[in-house]
Amino acid sequence: MSMNTLWLAVPKNWELSPGCGRSIDPVFAEEIQDRRLHWSVSDTRIAAVDAWGRVTAMAEGSVEITASCVADPSVTATCQLTVRKSPTALPQIHRKEYDGVSSMESSVSQKMVDRWSWEEAEAAIPRKILDSLRPGGDLFQKVVTPDGAIWNITEYGVRRDDQSEALERDRSMRLMGNRYFYDVDSPVLGICSDGESGIWAATEHGVTHIHVKQIGAEEKADILNEITQRHVCRRGAVTEAAYRNGKWVPLENDNDGLWTAMYAAGELFHYAVLRDEGADPEKLRTVRKAAVQSSEEMLLLANIPCRTGTTEAKIHYQTVYSGSRGFGKSALKKDGNGSLPIPQKSPAHRETIGEKNPFYPADWIETQNDGELESRTRWLAGFPARNYLLRGLEPECPEDYKFDEGIYYCIQPGGKAVSKTGKEREQTLINGDYNQDLCVDAGEELPPRLMHLISDTINPKTGKPFGKEDVIYKGDASLDEIIGHLFFYKIAYDVLGPEDPKIKEILVSTIRNLAQHFSDNNYMLIDASGQPCTWGKASREYFYSPSGSINATLAGAVLLCVFKTAAYMTGEEKWENEYRLAAGEEPYQYADIMTQYWDRDAECIQNYIDSAPELVSEKIKEDETFQELVQLNNLNYSDEEMAMLCFYLLFQMETEEELLSKYRLALDSWWRSMQYSENPLWYFMYQLFHPEEVQTDAYGNRMVDTAAWSLGRHPMDLRRWCATSSRRDDVESISLAGQLGWGSESRYELCYKKLDEPFPEEAFQNPQDPRYAEAILAHLRKIKENLTIAAPDERSLHKFNRTSFILWGKENSEYYNPMMME
Repeated sequence: MSMNTLWLAVPKNWELSPGCGRSIDPVFAEEIQDRRLHWSVSDTRIAAVDAWGRVTAMAEGSVEITASCVADPSVTATCQLTVRKSPTALPQIHRKEYDGVSSMESSVSQKMVDRWSWEEAEAAIPRKILDSLRPGGDLFQKVVTPDGAIWNITEYGVRRDDQSEALERDRSMRLMGNRYFYDVDSPVLGICSDGESGIWAATEHGVTHIHVKQIGAEEKADILNEITQRHVCRRGAVTEAAYRNGKWVPLENDNDGLWTAMYAAGELFHYAVLRDEGADPEKLRTVRKAAVQSSEEMLLLANIPCRTGTTEAKIHYQTVYSGSRGFGKSALKKDGNGSLPIPQKSPAHRETIGEKNPFYPADWIETQNDGELESRTRWLAGFPARNYLLRGLEPECPEDYKFDEGIYYCIQPGGKAVSKTGKEREQTLINGDYNQDLCVDAGEELPPRLMHLISDTINPKTGKPFGKEDVIYKGDASLDEIIGHLFFYKIAYDVLGPEDPKIKEILVSTIRNLAQHFSDNNYMLIDASGQPCTWGKASREYFYSPSGSINATLAGAVLLCVFKTAAYMTGEEKWENEYRLAAGEEPYQYADIMTQYWDRDAECIQNYIDSAPELVSEKIKEDETFQELVQLNNLNYSDEEMAMLCFYLLFQMETEEELLSKYRLALDSWWRSMQYSENPLWYFMYQLFHPEEVQTDAYGNRMVDTAAWSLGRHPMDLRRWCATSSRRDDVESISLAGQLGWGSESRYELCYKKLDEPFPEEAFQNPQDPRYAEAILAHLRKIKENLTIAAPDERSLHKFNRTSFILWGKENSEYYNPMMME
């Protein structure tokens, strides 16, 4: 057989430290079906290797690891390992600095709203104004305020026109919904000037005062952050809040880590700019306090599971049916042949993707009888929590808390944690195992620097500070949590590290533990069951599956960021070598996979369209405009959020041109949709990634200016008010899924300028009829030519985990959403 019949995928100059481990990925030629291996190590005093290729370093020295096929011992492969007490240091840590392209500071007429029911208005509004607002009072359909702005009642609400606004896009502002009026969508009965730059507006059930003020970017940031700290911040966690019993109550969220990471990163940037500019010391202290508290919260989330050591895990495989995102219930029986048809080529080679049954299916049984099943060792340390609660703290975690939003772990005295959930048993099945009644290690102690976030809170029932044993944390962490952590780690390391040695120490140990977790667990995030989390896989096996192929472009990018960030922050060469193995070498080549995002997604959409040929005529299906609009209409826009955080890290830390060229191709693949978004962070980042020339978006606008404008028009009130109307005169939206007959709803909408041509209702009601194909396609081409984004204060509010096109959202004004959460 050829020399490539069997080989072992390990990093260049592979090394470990005593006590650390790594799972070796064996790579087989296609013709080998019996893939059982016998593993050995040349010196068992230096390292040990188990039956599944997991190596544990024990003492300093060099050894040779050998794997040979049980069925044919002549088929062997070896690799070298060096165990060092102190890891080899990188010769150079690269840190990019940019002069960048500056943006104008956007000063926009900010519209702030106070509101009262008619009953409340009796006590709150001066009698003279109240009399004007009542029927028969001095109400008008049009007013001109002293600043020269013209306000007109319209079918959808009120339009404000002011030719003195610096930007053309701000000269006409549309005020709609209960973001501006007391009622969501009832007519505005009349308006009157407030004598300054705003108006009073009356609707059937109440009154609003819309006052307008010019506020600069810095002042606006201060106002929004003060409100966020007052209403939303929960011991440093910043996600959302709900209005309950007359006050705002901070809430936990499934993605506390991601949202808090982005908030913390923003405040770290804020602090760094003020510090470097020599800002007022009191303001600097205020901003630094918020940045540090959320930084400590992020590190607490990363360390609060307190897991150490290993656990034994049943052996499952990626299920074969298309669309499955995880391992199936079938597990390997004792002494069974666990050979799986995992290809030798990287998943970057698209022909490797498909359904793959085991070579010996009879050895895989659907049972949970531990005595009859094989198991393998998995590493626990480095696992982060999604969020955490303090047991018994009202209203955060009352005695009757349901725990029905996931799998939680209650830390117990004695260093263990026990799983707890309100879900039905079948709902706790994650990657082959049920996550009920699990017991997992929690023996690690939290650093005192982080512990204070818990102990500073007093238990109202005991009068004593809360402790570690009061913690309930949420498991099943995901790669979207991980990329949030990584984004934060790098920024905190750069900003706080030089001035706060303790924070730097915790940051370095945290990223080292996370990198160790992934390298020891075959590039997967392992939970208490020993199985990967629902969205925690970046392994080759997963990427070869149909569903894994779709997720591979993003999951692979996150995995690369784990190792690259670890190399940057620890200065240890082994993580740089692990990164380069995963990025550019067979059987991984994750950097190549990253470049395939748009094509893989397009293929998925096309397969969906082709699977139901009766939905549209062949002429429509084959049209390029139709295909692109369907894709834009159905993308998972929350993935864009994760992708841009990956690109930020990779472009900041990578210097090798070969890899950078692939990352540019990958970014361009994602940018096909992002270029429409007017997302300020994405736009600033894209310009940062191309510092040599000014970048423009899909509409031809300079990105940094559009980003500044978008921040300027972002509403001051971050509650989930409705801000649009079906009767608005400027834009409209379409859901292609509903219009073309394959579902009443689409994941998202497309927003475009209102067209002069009538909407071809009859054609869209008969999409399969070839006689209507040209009418439909002509309308879709017009839509594509006129795609647009409504101003941020005239559309749905969310965290950009949905598309900017969407006008409508899950409006609920009793939820307060910093960072625009849906």
